[in-house]
Amino acid sequence: MVEKSKKVAKKKKKTLLKRNKNMTVQEDVSVTGQQEIVENKKHLFSRNKKHSKQKKIKQEDISKTSQQKIVEEQSSNEKNTPLNQEQKETVQENVSKENQQEIDKEQSAKKKKHFFSRKKKEHKKRKPLTLKATYILCAIVLALSSLSVYYFSDDSKVKILACEGNYYYTDAQIYDLAKVSRSTRLWLVPSSLLESRISKEELIKKVSIQKSEGKMTIKVSEKFPLGYYIEDGQKYILTVDGDSILVEDAYKDNLIHLPLISGFDEEQLQQLCEALQEVKDDLTHDLIEKISEIIPFSSSYDANMIQFVMRDGNSVYSSLNNLSMIVRYSEVLTQLKGASACLVLDAEHLAVDKINCEDITTSRKELQEQKTACEADDDKEWDDETNTCQDIKKKEESEDSTDEDESSQEQSGELISSLQTVDDWEYDEFSGFYISQSAQYYWDPNSNTYYTYDESIGDFRALTNED
Repeated sequence: MVEKSKKVAKKKKKTLLKRNKNMTVQEDVSVTGQQEIVENKKHLFSRNKKHSKQKKIKQEDISKTSQQKIVEEQSSNEKNTPLNQEQKETVQENVSKENQQEIDKEQSAKKKKHFFSRKKKEHKKRKPLTLKATYILCAIVLALSSLSVYYFSDDSKVKILACEGNYYYTDAQIYDLAKVSRSTRLWLVPSSLLESRISKEELIKKVSIQKSEGKMTIKVSEKFPLGYYIEDGQKYILTVDGDSILVEDAYKDNLIHLPLISGFDEEQLQQLCEALQEVKDDLTHDLIEKISEIIPFSSSYDANMIQFVMRDGNSVYSSLNNLSMIVRYSEVLTQLKGASACLVLDAEHLAVDKINCEDITTSRKELQEQKTACEADDDKEWDDETNTCQDIKKKEESEDSTDEDESSQEQSGELISSLQTVDDWEYDEFSGFYISQSAQYYWDPNSNTYYTYDESIGDFRALTNED
């Protein structure tokens, strides 16, 4: 039994050794077989190339010889006997058929080449993605996903909108020009795009956008408007730089704060702008708002004067050379007594003279003569404020009446203080002010000034402590 078991074990070892030998042989055969297949394919491909080149050369030689034979036949036939029309056509058909056969052969050779090249590409192994490429793809996917999440979240929207530096345009109009609202994505809309949208308006000089933590601030710099004039049924804004800008229908209500300029030709408008450019830095929007109308005026000593009709009822007269003194109107306004005063600007003496409105056409020389004659009379006295000769007795009577004026001033002061307690102010689109239905007065919150509509002048008149 022991010997039999030993024999069986020996047989098993022999079989295992044979199997291992066969496996190694098969592996060697497979490797060598693959190498032989690749070499055979290369050899076939190169042989096909050579064969196709040889075919091409043969075809070209055949075509050349055939064409030469045809030409020789034609020449011999022409020498011996002239060809018929039918013979010519047959010759041409034969030539075209031979050419077509050559073209077909070339196309078949090209197809074979394409077939072998395609097979060669298919045998090439596809390169796997590198570690760097996978990192880049992951980063792109993460960036796109985070952007999509941020876009649809409330954190991407504008929470606070602010506008600075605008006078002619309202805040809402600036937002409409920029096409922004509280639903606008703060960081996804470029500032340059918003600035270009607003800068399209001719009255806008400069725009800058500032963004910070949910807040967007639009800083606007406008050209300084002097007023507006009407030409051919169209309204134009005149700036201090001499630019004329057409007013669109959407912004016609904004003209309520600007004076009407009428009666000037184009040359006079340019002269007006050039004269005011000297005090360009001192001009303020508050001063322009005080002017109701600017019209040309001629007097006995200056045919090219300008009259400023003020909203408070006063009138200011000036020549082009003295226009720089208009900036001092607010200073003089506090010293005036009474309404509907007439002022003459004198830049030479840096003075603003108050004169009698009836004597506006009187020259300075005539005023001096009247003053000397008045001072020579003991019963009369010259008033420098009104440039008139007054009777001393009448002046004393007028002083008595000042007490009554003071009491009326106290009443007007009480009126303004009472208007400050009114709480039914509503915005009036026609006037641009807030109106109180109970008090029937108007209020401008920007300057904190109260107005009443004066039907005698057909315009709004500001309430002061002197009213």
